[in-house]
Formats: sequence, structure tokens, C-alpha cells
Amino acid sequence: KTVARSEAKHPKENTVAVDAIVAEKMEKLLSVLLTWSRQLYLVFDYYCCRNDVDERSTDGDSVFVISKAGYSALIDECELDEPHSSHCSLQHLDTIFVEVNVCTPSMATNGPSDNDTRGNVRTINRHEYIEALIRIAIAKFLKPCHVSDVAEALQALLSRCIDASLPATALVSSTFVRQTHCYTEKVDHALRKHDAQLHAIFNHYASTGVMRTKGSHVRMHAHEWLIFCNDLLPLAASSFSIRERKLVFLRSRMLVVNEAAAIGYKRLIGLSFTDWLQALVGTGLEL
Repeated sequence: KTVARSEAKHPKENTVAVDAIVAEKMEKLLSVLLTWSRQLYLVFDYYCCRNDVDERSTDGDSVFVISKAGYSALIDECELDEPHSSHCSLQHLDTIFVEVNVCTPSMATNGPSDNDTRGNVRTINRHEYIEALIRIAIAKFLKPCHVSDVAEALQALLSRCIDASLPATALVSSTFVRQTHCYTEKVDHALRKHDAQLHAIFNHYASTGVMRTKGSHVRMHAHEWLIFCNDLLPLAASSFSIRERKLVFLRSRMLVVNEAAAIGYKRLIGLSFTDWLQALVGTGLEL
């Protein structure tokens, strides 16, 4: 809104006209975000899995945020930095990572709750990542006057840099996997045939307590999924790496309406039994 207001170029007293222009620009920016929403989610998940981790680790909390290592990988692989730029050098982009981090007063005092990485100042969550992309778009395309407004800058960043640079595997839609590989007669028959055993396995690995609360459905947390993968595939690390295991986990979840709410966040970070079945199918595709 600040950038849009500065672009309005109206006298300060003409607030009605300025607000109308700001609203129009915000609507245009929202339209770009909605058009690219699926790709934005996929790219976020992809770089959540690019965090520096021990390949033998079963820590799953880091899978829901982008660390500085993942952010640096995004910058490098999409060639976002411009070494001689006055606005978009690597130093400017590193500053953006710091600027978009949000730590609420309660988080600053008490720290984030157990298994909640949303308030970690060393990582960025999804809404911080989207803000970072908008800031990068402004630095790379708007400030040098390559485009006329923020919406055009974001459109240029997404189409020319990110979509054009990422491998096809980074943009595989979970909907595509479901429709192409899960919703088939053969897969349905195989899953139904082993329904009792699959429920028993799921309940065993999802019973460590992280996602099990009184009166709620059992969900499998990321670290439980990684333990399951280690037990199931102890010799497959080279063909099914920890990053690929995390990506399968992320792509098997259903999106939630409000991830800031407690119930929405719980659904976001855990797999239901149906989600887990999709993860099994996704694992088979990776092997």
C-alpha cells in the first residue's frame, strides 16, 4: 500500500482520489497473486525442503518454513540478485529476508509454541515468503523503472525468473498426482485390499503424541512420516532423499482455509489417513 500510495502522485489533500488509486492497484496485485497462487504454494514447499539438514535426520519441524539456506537457494537458482544493482544486489535481498520476518510480542516473550515454527526469526513462513517475493519484485523491476507498478513487477518476477528457472519436478501439482495416480481403479483396489493393515501401520506411526489430542482425529506429523520412511526404506536414501521424502509429505496435504488458526495449522502440519495414502502413492512414484 505504501508503494501504491507513493505512485498515486496526487496532492495529499486529495485523499479520496489517492485511496481509489491505491485500491485499484491493490486489486491488480491481488489478481496476480490469485493467478499464480498454485505455483506460489508449490515453490514455497519446494524451498522448504531445500533447508540444510542432515540426510539421516527425522526432524520434521523445519519442513513448514524456508530457512536462510532455502531462501539463498531460491535467489541463486532463479538468478534474482544483480551484483551491480543499486536495489537488488545479494546484500539487498538478504536484508529483505530480515525485514519480512515477523515475531509477535507473545512469541518474543514466550517463544513459539511446541512444534510451531511460525514465529522463528531465522526462517520465513508462507505469508512472509509472499511478502519477500513482492519486495524482491519491487527491487528488481519497479525501482529500476522496468515496469509501472507493483503488480507488473510481481508478474515479471514470477514469469521471467521463477517459473522459467525451476525444474519441472518443483512444479508438480498435488492435484495432478491425485487425479493421475491416486484416483484409479487399480490403486483403489490395492488400497482397499490392504485397508486393515494400512490403518494399523498409520496408527502405529502417528501415535507418538505430537498430533494426537483428546477428541480429535489422528494425524501424522512430518517427523513421524520421516521415521516411517526410515523404517520402510532403510536402503533407499540415495534414490529417495530426505528432501524428496519431505516434498512428498508436503504435497500430500490438503490446503486449509486459515492456517493462522489453531485448527487450520494443525491440519496444515499433519497428514490424515487419506493424505497418508496419497503419500504412499507418491513414494512409489519416486522409487
